[in-house]
Amino acid sequence: LFRAGRASGEAALADEPGGLSLARFAEERSILRRALPEHLAPLDGLEGRAALVEGITQVSVRSCLRALDPGEVAAIEFDGLEDLVRPDRLEEIRGRLRGLVSLVIREAERLASLFDVFRVLSDEVRALAIEWRGAGVFRAEVELLPEQRLADQLKECLRVPLAVTCERQGGEMVRRVRFLPLDGLGYQDLAEVDVLVSRNGRWMPAAAASPGALLPFWDLRARRGAAGSPESPAAASSPLERLLGGEVEESEADLAVLRSWTTLGATSG
Repeated sequence: LFRAGRASGEAALADEPGGLSLARFAEERSILRRALPEHLAPLDGLEGRAALVEGITQVSVRSCLRALDPGEVAAIEFDGLEDLVRPDRLEEIRGRLRGLVSLVIREAERLASLFDVFRVLSDEVRALAIEWRGAGVFRAEVELLPEQRLADQLKECLRVPLAVTCERQGGEMVRRVRFLPLDGLGYQDLAEVDVLVSRNGRWMPAAAASPGALLPFWDLRARRGAAGSPESPAAASSPLERLLGGEVEESEADLAVLRSWTTLGATSG
């Protein structure tokens, strides 16, 4: 799994000596993704449904207006809002902002131009900032900001965290965008999580005792067992190249994945 470029060292791309070119990175990533169904198959049976976390990020609510459903809107926490708003008013203001997002989603369905939708959002945020400053909603140090700066700070909180997961569906890999929180797991909860499992309909991080053992062998956080040793991120070749070149001893699980990979036709990653 390629998360932060770990398949060939931390973010080792074209701008770094010995790093991958962007084209090579995309090609190798595509090849390894073809082996993921074979890797996840035993995990699905052992752990329940399994998913590899490809990455997490945050996007402006403007970027995902038409993708958010009512349940996801109701769960948005607006990270950073706690630094602007007094603690005793925080939940109230979160509720008001969720209402604003719902309003803007409806406007996106009604208005022909997204620029008009974004103008509605900006105007509403500015109006709320003025109203809330007069009502003593903001922390004392925040109230001193100029009007436009205060509105900009509030708008910065209108972000939605999401995780991109790779999950097995039949014999293929499916990439899913999952808005956070996911079953109570927020952005910070997933910052260091690589593997999720679903039990009784709820997603949770894999057992903390051995999360590395559940990762694909080419991930630099993976652990090959007592006989193996962690690979150096500074190594010149990727984990896949070292395995194929015989530089490391294969396990039975590795061989099963490689057999699956080499028998697949050229498919898109």
